[in-house]
Amino acid sequence: MVHQDWKNILHDWVLTDKADLEQQIKEMEERFSEESQASQDLSNKKKKLEHEMDGLKKDIDDMRLNLHKAEN
Repeated sequence: MVHQDWKNILHDWVLTDKADLEQQIKEMEERFSEESQASQDLSNKKKKLEHEMDGLKKDIDDMRLNLHKAEN
């Protein structure tokens, strides 16, 4: 009887531990997914800003060229 009690206790402990680990894995996967999405969003924003900067640089170069032409 005592042996069966210990067996039941260990079985319950293993199931509880397994459930805890599964929950931790689920939470880590969710956090990874959220962080991956945040990283992708930042990457997209960076690309957009780089594109805008390239456009501004072109505008500045055009203004310089027009100013140079106007001076000559």
